[in-house]
Parts: sequence; C-alpha cells; structure tokens
Amino acid sequence: KTKIPEALGIVPGIVFFVCTTLLQPFWVRSLGEYNAGLTTLLFMLFLGFVDDVLDVRWRWKIMLSFLATLPLLVAYSGSTTILIPKPLAASWWTIGLSSPLPLPLDRFHPFHQFHQWTFGDITLLDASSARLFLGPFYLAYMLFLSVFFSNSINIFAGINGLEVGQSVVIALSVLAHNLLQLGGEDHSQHLWSMFIILPFIATSLGILYWNWYPSAVFVGNSYTYWAGATFAVVGILGHFSKTVMIFFLPQFLNFFLSLPQLTIWSCPRHRLPRYNAKTGKLECVPQHHTLVNFALW
Repeated sequence: KTKIPEALGIVPGIVFFVCTTLLQPFWVRSLGEYNAGLTTLLFMLFLGFVDDVLDVRWRWKIMLSFLATLPLLVAYSGSTTILIPKPLAASWWTIGLSSPLPLPLDRFHPFHQFHQWTFGDITLLDASSARLFLGPFYLAYMLFLSVFFSNSINIFAGINGLEVGQSVVIALSVLAHNLLQLGGEDHSQHLWSMFIILPFIATSLGILYWNWYPSAVFVGNSYTYWAGATFAVVGILGHFSKTVMIFFLPQFLNFFLSLPQLTIWSCPRHRLPRYNAKTGKLECVPQHHTLVNFALW
C-alpha cells in the first residue's frame, strides 16, 4: 500500500501566517484586533498539529479551544446588543415600553462599560424595532460559537477533499459577503476580513489540489481546527458572526445528527461510510450518524 502523509494542514497554515504577516504593514487600523485574530489562529493550528501527533483527548481539546478564543474576546470592540425581530419589538411597544431606555446604540468596548447597563435592558428605536442588551452573555455566545466553528469542520470530515472543500466554499461565501458590504456602514470591518480570508482561500486551494480524490496528502486536524477558527475570527472581529452561521448550516445539521452518538451512545473514532471495492462507491453505515451517511442512505 502507498503511504500517504498526514497532518499536512500545517503546511498551508504556515504559508498563511507568512502572507498575513507580510500584509500587516498595510493594515494600520485596529492592529490590536489583527494581532489578536492571528494569535487565536496560531494557537488553533498548533493545537491541531499536536492532536495529529499525540492524539489529544476530546476534553482537553475543547478546553484548549476555549483558551485559544480569549484573545478574540479581549480584542472585540463591537456591540453586545441584538436586534429584536419586528413582531416581538411591536409587542414590547404595545405593552407600554414606548420611551427609549438609556442604552447607547454605538459600539463600545464591552469589558469597560458592562457596569453602566443591566442585562436585559431594551432600547426602542421605533414602533417596530428594538435592541436587547446582552452584555457578557453576548461574549459567552461568541466564545461557544468560536469553539463550535473549530470543531464542526473537524467532525464533518473523513472523505478525500471534504474538509478543505467545505472550507473553500464557506470562505468564498464570506468573501462574497465582504465584497457586497464594502462601502457600507461596516466598510473597515469587511476590508479587514478580506485581509484574512484571501490568504486562507489561496492556501486552501493549494492543498485542495493534493487532497482531492484520490488524495495524495491528508490535512488532519491541523487544517480543520485552523479553518474553523479562521471563520470564527473573521465573523467575530468583522462583526458579522450571525451571517457566518448561515454559511455553517450543513455543519449545524451534521452536529445535530451526531449529537446523540457524541453524548449518549457509543461513538467510534471514525464514523465514515463504507467503501465498496466492487462498485468503487461509498455505502451508508446506519450506525454512524453523520450527514455524509444520511446523504448515502
């Protein structure tokens, strides 16, 4: 049998960091956010490589993923409020909350001004729209979202080209969103996102050529953790994390299909479909609850 090298995701990761470091002098605005994002990505790339080499237990990988996300939360300078859907906002208006509460609508640094407002405060913008202040709970949402992004690509993998292929599709979607938003209210945030996502697309396309079926290299967890963290970084620091969640709908579906097996039932290390050598096709394994097996049902 031909031996195939594993953990080659470290290679595009290193090239990515070389490119983003060379681009750093061209981005003088919000340099703290830029460096915080790269710190998180470097930590996740290293975590994935260590996992490929040492086979780290799941509980340690989850804990270290939370630790790696902390630079994002410290550097985050966006709003910690959410826009309430119009039907609910109209209900708040009709029950008597007809005057705006003292909640600013501009951005602030969350770690400096939590003491000025209380969780659950509502600002009514008009009769059909309102904002709800979540404060530290919004940061908790971003923390768990980042860990989910990093691990969701890792569990939706195992077929030649699947890890890199889905990452390229999501990255191209993010880039299209950035281009559409240039010139708008968050122009600088989307331009910042492009400084990260363009090198990621370029390096991912390079490794995809070798990882496509029949694969000459395996990218390993080095790539999956780094790729998921990249989308978390651009979504959180680019202030469009909820939009990135839409691009992760297949990963959310795969997670919910996998959840019973990951938490309650016995879970094998590799939950892949079965390869039929006679037909040259993949066949569903009903005991493995993944989106890939569901599609092959």
